Amino acid sequence: MPTIKQDATISRKRTTPSGGLLTPRGHIHINATALHGLLGTQHPGGHPGRWILDTPAGTVQLRGSPSHCPHTSSTWTVDASGDEVFPWLHKALLGTTAGFSLNAEHGHRDADRAGYAQAYASYLYLRYRADQQRAKTTPRGTREHRLLEVRLHLHSRLAEAVRNLVLHESWRRASTHERVEWARTPRPLAKPGTPVIDHWQARTRWSFDPEYTPGRGLDGETDLETTLLWNAELQQRASILRGDEPDGARHLLVLEYATTLRQLATATFPLSVNDSTLEPPLDRQPAEADTATAGAR
Repeated sequence: MPTIKQDATISRKRTTPSGGLLTPRGHIHINATALHGLLGTQHPGGHPGRWILDTPAGTVQLRGSPSHCPHTSSTWTVDASGDEVFPWLHKALLGTTAGFSLNAEHGHRDADRAGYAQAYASYLYLRYRADQQRAKTTPRGTREHRLLEVRLHLHSRLAEAVRNLVLHESWRRASTHERVEWARTPRPLAKPGTPVIDHWQARTRWSFDPEYTPGRGLDGETDLETTLLWNAELQQRASILRGDEPDGARHLLVLEYATTLRQLATATFPLSVNDSTLEPPLDRQPAEADTATAGAR
């Protein structure tokens, strides 16, 4: 079974599915020839319209009816246990995360903007962890090591930025009682075997400062759509002010990030035309974290 690794590359080595109940979550558009080139020609049960692959966010099944013209884009239904798989699918198969939120309009009925934003934050954090590990084994002073340093610092900073926007939205929606309980949450402790993404989410939730506003002119009641657009503009402006080379790795990554956030902010979700008015439950985090445009790669 092909696997999308944490650096968003694809391995065709045999792996064991990570499990979970797979239900239709949305769609992805790509031609069959491109899929064959990326995933190989081995299909479950010999079915030419189906692939099963593993990702850092869980197992995915792609199924559809390939176009009679192999070079024409086909629509593939994505079966997964959650929406967290979409940034990985889009980056690995299409080369960019920019369009992953477009699945939302015809996605699963419980899809919402905050969930998609959290999926992107988790993706960015795991990309940072992958860059960090690879940098340890890459000779210092080489061009590859310099590129890794650029990517890992950006992935870390951008992951924290999006995660903070999601927490800001959770706080905005929370009742007074929920805010009190949140404030009383003990500092999370990482236990052996705890997935790094679970501990990161617990740690950032515990350290979240509700007095912090995510942008000048914004306040504690500013909705997620607005803060996403604001952060996209902020990061792209910072790239220009730094003098990033137009074709450089840093500029391309920031451009992909800004485009992804703008589409997240403007996508239509099935829960509501304006899902920011909903009151979903806060992130489920225990006292101790024991549960749970293409850029350069």
